[in-house]
Amino acid sequence: MNITYRLCKNKIEKNMYETQEEMQQMLDVFFGVGRITVDEYQELTAILEARHEVA
Repeated sequence: MNITYRLCKNKIEKNMYETQEEMQQMLDVFFGVGRITVDEYQELTAILEARHEVA
């Protein structure tokens, strides 16, 4: 498990970002430059989306 993935997951779980869109853009950049894998990107995106679902 790479450090970028762990830091992003921690940031999402602790709500350490301004908006969902901001965090998603960060994930997009990390994925685009190869810092996280496809599986890691999909998992982090799913976690982020789940935290913002309307109950």
